[in-house]
Parts: sequence; structure tokens; C-alpha cells
Amino acid sequence: MRTWTATDLRLTDREWTIGIIDGPNMSQLGKRDPTKYGSITWDELDAKNRSWGEKLGVKIISLVSNHDGEILDWIHQHSDDVDAWMVNPAGLQTYAEGIRQAFEMSGKPYAETHFANTVRHFAQSSPHIRLESGLTSQAQSLVMGLRHQSYLSSLVGITLHLDEQHLDPDN
Repeated sequence: MRTWTATDLRLTDREWTIGIIDGPNMSQLGKRDPTKYGSITWDELDAKNRSWGEKLGVKIISLVSNHDGEILDWIHQHSDDVDAWMVNPAGLQTYAEGIRQAFEMSGKPYAETHFANTVRHFAQSSPHIRLESGLTSQAQSLVMGLRHQSYLSSLVGITLHLDEQHLDPDN
């Protein structure tokens, strides 16, 4: 039986830089509802993301913040440093217009990534209102509901997307 490695998936050997942003309350992982979020802490999640990135040949830079202004400043500061973004807007998702605009200005693709299935969450908390993320319509992808594995899925997907775009910019 053949053992696959992350680099077997790659289409190029270029080292991309991915900026990962976690919004409000993500710093409280490990203290939040374990049935929804598991027991992983943000520091453990960040270490997993960096380890997965290293195995995939991708450099990770990351931010966790409860403040949308800090997130906007970080996006503007790192727009020239990253090739793509991953974002879990968390509590900012329903009014993330500033973040969406910052991503648009950066000209880089982004993957919206959530620990929990936000559609299920909103359906349970506000069944009479259909709430959607302000980022989804412009995102390259949306992954949710797989806890920390959502990040691995997004990381692999956005990396392969960058590889394809590098090989065929018209694709």
C-alpha cells in the first residue's frame, strides 16, 4: 500500500504564504462548548496549521483577534506578504463588509473557514431569520463543520488553487 504525503498533492514546488485569520472568541477555543468546538485550544490549532503548512510546503502567518479594526490593519499590513488568505470571521461573519473589502483590495483569494456548521447554528438560534456570512459570496471556497479539520481542508484547497493559478493563470 502506497503512503501519500501532502507534497504528493502539490502541482508545483513553490512555497506559498497563507495568512490565517481567526475572529472574535476563537482565542477561547478549549473553553467553548466542547460538543461544538471540541477541546482544542487556539494555540494547538495554530500549531496544527503551521505543521500542516510545513508538510504541504506552505508558510503560515496567523492572527487571532476579537477586534475587527485589528483584523483590517493586519490584512492591509500583510497584503503584499501573502498569496492567499484563510479566514474564520467567527462573530464578525454577519457584518464582515470591512473584511470583505480588505480582502478584495488585497487582490488575493480567500477561503472562508468555520469550526462549526454556521447554517445549523443560525437555524437553531434564529429559525425565523436566514443569516449568511458577509464573506461567502466573494470567497474562493467555504468549509465548515469539521472543527479543526475544516482548516486542513481549506489549507489544502487554497494551496492547490494557487498551484493551478500559477501553472495556468487563465484557468
